[in-house]
Amino acid sequence: MKKLFRSLIGDAPTLAWVAGSILFANRVIGSGEASYAGVLVPLALLIGVGFLARR
Repeated sequence: MKKLFRSLIGDAPTLAWVAGSILFANRVIGSGEASYAGVLVPLALLIGVGFLARR
């Protein structure tokens, strides 16, 4: 887990992408458009972070 955080902190573009995705998800959830987007976006984030951590 520490390795994951270290790789994320060392990768500024990844941090910016994660933050942007979270903000986008919050906007979609807040507008009440598609509730499943609130599930899909964090899921995509987890997959992306896991992929980056393995590289």
